[in-house]
Amino acid sequence: MPSRCMLKIHLTMSILHCTRYIAFTTIKLKL
Repeated sequence: MPSRCMLKIHLTMSILHCTRYIAFTTIKLKL
């Protein structure tokens, strides 16, 4: 298995998780 592909998937998941966390925090602060 190419490690580059795994790293790309891990990075994408990390970005998605970070974006979701920021969005959740922003909504919570607005309420």
